[in-house]
Amino acid sequence: RTWKAIDHPCRVTSESSDRYNLGPGSSTQWYGAPGTVATVSYDINGGSVADGGTAPAPVSATFTDGFKATTVTMPRSTGFKREGYRLAGWSRSPTAESPQYTPGQQVPFDDLVETTLFAVWQKLPIPTLSTIAWPHTLVGGGRSVNAAGTIDAVNGGPLLTDDKFVAHWKWTGTDGTSHETNPDPDAVRDGNNWSSDFTDFASIKAADTKGQGIPISVKAQIVGSGGDTSGWTDEKSVTVDVVAPHVVDGARAMDGKVTGVVNSSDTSAGVAEDGDTVTVEWLDSTGAVITWNESSVPHQSSTLSTSDGGQFSINQPSGVTGAHKVRITVSDSSGNTSEPVMLSMEETLSSLPMTGSDKSPWSYLPLALACAAVLALTQYARRRAAYRRSDDALISR
Repeated sequence: RTWKAIDHPCRVTSESSDRYNLGPGSSTQWYGAPGTVATVSYDINGGSVADGGTAPAPVSATFTDGFKATTVTMPRSTGFKREGYRLAGWSRSPTAESPQYTPGQQVPFDDLVETTLFAVWQKLPIPTLSTIAWPHTLVGGGRSVNAAGTIDAVNGGPLLTDDKFVAHWKWTGTDGTSHETNPDPDAVRDGNNWSSDFTDFASIKAADTKGQGIPISVKAQIVGSGGDTSGWTDEKSVTVDVVAPHVVDGARAMDGKVTGVVNSSDTSAGVAEDGDTVTVEWLDSTGAVITWNESSVPHQSSTLSTSDGGQFSINQPSGVTGAHKVRITVSDSSGNTSEPVMLSMEETLSSLPMTGSDKSPWSYLPLALACAAVLALTQYARRRAAYRRSDDALISR
């Protein structure tokens, strides 16, 4: 066996009755006076104490009957950190690039008596944010605001198996109130790549009191298995509109046309925007959509312009016959679709079939009245001429 003396003012220099056996399997034996205290200290070596945290405290043990089963657990990086680095472990050398002991490792105390251990830091990967997209179609349906990125493989350290990406989303409501995700959701990792889908549209809708969309931004970072964090990526943002426009004013179906105004007064719903699409469907008595022409087109559409005040006017196609109702919806470029407005054709729209162009038969009413007037005048003139001939005959007699 190898015998060592505790480097302490109270150590025993005599190798006689004050030797202590640490038990079978120990390659190093310490001797000293009973009651001697030995210490293991830590230097975080360029790290800093986190808010509310502390640096690792020294660990001491008392030499009574040897140090026997006493062990030391190597500290993890809770309470202290080094921005952009992970704690790889601890070493007796302040310049070591590889650790002698890893975080959480159990080390016999007699291997560390009166030793200062230095933190060994290794560079974390550097995350990058490549894209933010809205609307993004999810696998299996639905939509999200999607952010995606990878790592800077040149300037950062290696990405380990247990490392994860997290995304931080934030948005500002129409009233100026700021909102953010807390806690930040984990991103989906695929090798060195990551992606995150934001789907809390109830919060976005509540913050968007004008229904015209609000900006949402995202940034990402890497969190190591020990809780070490990389720096954040730069932010990217996009305007997200989840409030559907709404047909509210003057929707009518008559004279062969469907007309109305998209949300000119209802401030609780989305306002009309350039490029919004109004869609009209004609339904039969069973509620089924009527199709026409070779392509079986089931609807007619019109693109809105805000310069027209959100007004729309759509002609009833000539091929539509037997319609009982019309259904009107409005959708915007973000994929938001209004609740449908149903109008009865029996009450407001002629159900007479149309021929030729898409004009209503009622559009010919003025011409029909004019023709009838001409016919009546002609008949009147003929009757007057007949009466005159009859009068002339009586006079000649």
